[in-house]
Amino acid sequence: PFGDPGSTTWGFYAEPAAHNYFAGDLMIGGTPASDDVVANSSVGLEIKSTTKAFLNARMTTAERDALTAINGMQLYNVTTDKLQVYAGGSWVDLH
Repeated sequence: PFGDPGSTTWGFYAEPAAHNYFAGDLMIGGTPASDDVVANSSVGLEIKSTTKAFLNARMTTAERDALTAINGMQLYNVTTDKLQVYAGGSWVDLH
């Protein structure tokens, strides 16, 4: 179910724990037999896998510059072949 119809409370609940995954934390890649909750209360998104990896957004410098960037955004710049993060008001190469 997706929340409580007729109210302003929305969420995605999954059994067996009936955990609301729209409440501010999300585990991706857990298994039905595992405890599909994030590692601790400070984690907003956790990707759990031993066989797959996370892939950042990939775009050209022109596409990146068309964004309304905010500090903390990250992407892979295919023009420069660099992983970049927006920090202190500008794009910074991470490698």
